[in-house]
Amino acid sequence: YTSALATAGSFLGGTFTALGWWLFVGYLLQAGAEAEWASPPPVNSTLPLAPAGLRSGAYWAPGILQTAALVMLNALNWEAVSEDTLGDASVALRARLWVTVCFVVMFTALGGAIWILVENAADERAWKGAGPAVVAQNACIFAGSLIFRASRRHGEHAM
Repeated sequence: YTSALATAGSFLGGTFTALGWWLFVGYLLQAGAEAEWASPPPVNSTLPLAPAGLRSGAYWAPGILQTAALVMLNALNWEAVSEDTLGDASVALRARLWVTVCFVVMFTALGGAIWILVENAADERAWKGAGPAVVAQNACIFAGSLIFRASRRHGEHAM
């Protein structure tokens, strides 16, 4: 039973992560056809302008940070976090500190994605698909990370 749960959780977590990146890349491809990428835009262009962060590559940062945090969180043996030993307590302390750093990076990436969404919505000339794409990507990767971690916590399936 636990083996099937761990397998299903791994599959679901990976699916959410892949979905996040797929959505982001799909929106980028859509932006290539629906937005004006030249800066400054041509005078007679009726297309919305691709946001500066999208043109410079800054909109990739939250997804990369979220993915790095996913790897960081799931590289840790979870039994070290919940271990209450009489011996070396510094192992559990370091593991808990590592988990805290992982969650700080995850929430920072999510906050950056929300910031991009708000900034994108405030610019009336900008193409509006970039902000929702970054938020959807980060939400999917965040959910995938938690699903994977929750399904592989104990016993022989712990990572």
